Amino acid sequence: MAETYLDVEGDVNLKTWVPASQRLLWWNVGRWAAVLVVIALIITGLEFLLSGVSAISILAAEVAGGIVLVFLLLVFVVPRARRTRALNEGHMHFVARDDGYVIDGPFGTQTMRWSIYKKAYVDDRFIYLLMSARFAQVIPLELVPNPQPLLDHLRRLDLLRPTPKAFFLF
Repeated sequence: MAETYLDVEGDVNLKTWVPASQRLLWWNVGRWAAVLVVIALIITGLEFLLSGVSAISILAAEVAGGIVLVFLLLVFVVPRARRTRALNEGHMHFVARDDGYVIDGPFGTQTMRWSIYKKAYVDDRFIYLLMSARFAQVIPLELVPNPQPLLDHLRRLDLLRPTPKAFFLF
């Protein structure tokens, strides 16, 4: 019989996942978008200082404004615009054992072997099990009374990594 490291269940809704979605998006894309925004704003400021109001400075301001808008949409709007409610809402059961990780919810049962995961992170609200840079499964810590057995297991599997440091946000 396989040892069980986590066996929790609870009701979740779309709001449960928004902070995790924002954090994942920030780690993968948002930080680089923020750097682009800062660079665009610096270039725009320099262009205004050097040539005053000109066609080039107006174009630079429009580009910087567009980048800022895309950045804001990407980090704040996209995680809230979920269409797959059946996959994100309802009563879910999370079980982590030696042989893999099982999620049972309104969508059915999903079983994953540990070898599918590339790395794992934990912060103050979630455990993130990353299958790639774009895809992750998330366990809300509000449902987990004691995450330590699972975290120890993830360390033994060499999956648990230090959580990426965020800057500017969160």
